[in-house]
Amino acid sequence: MTTTPPPPVLALGFRPFFLLAGLLAALWLPIWLLVLHGQWTLHGALQGPAWHAHEMLFGFVAAVLAGFLLTAVRNWTGLPTPTGWPLAGLAGLWLLARLLNLWGGVLPQALVITVDVAFLPALALSLAAPILRSKNVRNFAFPPLLLLLGGVNLMSHLGITLGTTADQIALDIVLIIVVLITGRIVPLFTQNAIGQETHKRPTLDKALFALLAGILIFDRVPQAEAGRGLLSFIAGLLLAVRMVGWRSLQTRKLPILWVLHLGHAWLALGLLLRGVAIFAPSAVPVATATHALTVGAVGTLILGMMARVSLGHTGRKLEVHRVMAIGFALLALAALVRTLVPFLAAQHLLLGWTLAGVLWTAAFAVFVAVYAPMLLAPRVDGKAG
Repeated sequence: MTTTPPPPVLALGFRPFFLLAGLLAALWLPIWLLVLHGQWTLHGALQGPAWHAHEMLFGFVAAVLAGFLLTAVRNWTGLPTPTGWPLAGLAGLWLLARLLNLWGGVLPQALVITVDVAFLPALALSLAAPILRSKNVRNFAFPPLLLLLGGVNLMSHLGITLGTTADQIALDIVLIIVVLITGRIVPLFTQNAIGQETHKRPTLDKALFALLAGILIFDRVPQAEAGRGLLSFIAGLLLAVRMVGWRSLQTRKLPILWVLHLGHAWLALGLLLRGVAIFAPSAVPVATATHALTVGAVGTLILGMMARVSLGHTGRKLEVHRVMAIGFALLALAALVRTLVPFLAAQHLLLGWTLAGVLWTAAFAVFVAVYAPMLLAPRVDGKAG
């Protein structure tokens, strides 16, 4: 008896999860805007800003982490990660959780929580096996970080706070992962593209990891705001220093690179703004710093990384379509609008949020339109993956 081979979209982790992440980013944000304008009622246990923050972190970001790490760990270790129907099971679990958080209010809450919380531990276990078998010490941190993120997801459902909200702790963990990954890939990708050496600073990377771990710890201590603000400010400065020698200006004509450098610059700026917001909240609202980190840094880096990884792992040249470059620009505008409106037009906050949301939606809709055909089809060079 022969079994039906899985479709190309299940050939490697980036394919289903990047597609799902792009669709979620392009569909869930309009739903949130309709909620803000009183035109949509959420039918899950999570309501209002709690649903929005949860789905962006544990839905959108988690899907991108899954797609990236399932693909990267295979390269780093030389060992297989889930493909085919096991990969479909992981993607299906993620998708079911999204639908339950949107529509599952009438179902037993224990069921909704179990399905949603199960995804990140399942992903962590899928990655731990090849990492441990290959003794890939450099990447030992990823499975524990994913397990920790899964635990915070449970906290968010149960309404548990430890010094700050579960969403803030989740963002701290995401920032640690982003700082680890960008320190490797941005200078490497740049050096490979422009043919000139870029400076890598492993000691600085370790210092940044320690600083962000410190922020995560201080976030759990209500009386440690000053320490959290100071560490955030120092981390922002060091991230700016890390970019020195990355030859960012030489990427200005290469959208596939400048989008990553721009995202990293937002990472530095967002942490600087967070530091200022803690010491002078009247000067910089905390929400402004948060969205500089989420829309500006995480969103931009995700869009740029998904575009590049998808090209490389489908056997295509590392050159983005001009329409995708427009998508990068739309997201850059979204980050600017969401960050600047509280300063320049505080009386029009809802309008500014709406405009930023529309720009975000358009950027990820462009990604889906351009990349869905690539993600759903076999590699153009005939190789596996």
